[in-house]
Amino acid sequence: MEKKILEEIKEAEKKSKRIVENSHIKKELIIQKGKEKAKEMIKEQETKSEQEKEKEVSSKMKQLEETKQEIIRNGDKEVKKIGSTAEKNISKAVDYVLKKFNEKVR
Repeated sequence: MEKKILEEIKEAEKKSKRIVENSHIKKELIIQKGKEKAKEMIKEQETKSEQEKEKEVSSKMKQLEETKQEIIRNGDKEVKKIGSTAEKNISKAVDYVLKKFNEKVR
């Protein structure tokens, strides 16, 4: 009887040891899966951040191009306006220069 009880105790200890070992193995697997999932999530976030950055840069470049074109259009209008004013005043300027020249020559 005592022998049987000792064998049952030894068997229970072995079973307990296997349960503990299996628990450690499961724990390590869970930790490994957690690390892999974390790496995957980080990679996904990095990709998402890069895409958002590229989208933002593209948007800003488009805005800059639009602003540049507007400045060029305004500059062209100003040049035409100045040119038109200059053409209107050429005859007055020539008359003035000739008048002053004639005054000096006389």
